[in-house]
Amino acid sequence: MVHPDYQCQGYGSKLLAEIEKSFPDSRYELFTSTRSVDNIRLYKKLGYKEFDEKKIDDELVFVYMEK
Repeated sequence: MVHPDYQCQGYGSKLLAEIEKSFPDSRYELFTSTRSVDNIRLYKKLGYKEFDEKKIDDELVFVYMEK
């Protein structure tokens, strides 16, 4: 998670890259709200693919992504 004051500055990409570098040859899974369009765009840019969605209530749906 990146503090809102520091979003859109590359920190999220760097954090994910370091995690993936520390655990090579692993499967990575994450989830976010379908309303988090910027997060989803970032994850897709980094190679993550959607594999599931879960409706929590009428306003909240989680999208699950993997790489």
